[in-house]
Amino acid sequence: DGTYTFTITDSYGDGICCSYGNGSFTWKEGSTTLTSGGSFSSSQTKTFTVGSGSSGGGGGSSSADITVTIRTDNYPSETTWQIRNSSGQTV
Repeated sequence: DGTYTFTITDSYGDGICCSYGNGSFTWKEGSTTLTSGGSFSSSQTKTFTVGSGSSGGGGGSSSADITVTIRTDNYPSETTWQIRNSSGQTV
């Protein structure tokens, strides 16, 4: 559980959609979309919350199952991404 910041970067500066392919990204917790996007130039940063304070039915566990889908454009080597917790640590 907690708040996280996702940053995706395109080193060429044309993003992952739509000049050279139809790239996109989606972060989901179960069927709930936490954040999504893909149309940007050099980078895009999104902040989202996981867990929303619920235990998820696991007896108070602080873990959550997250599905991440990243579809790059035609030049995947230009794309990097990272996720940081609320303390700024890369996770």
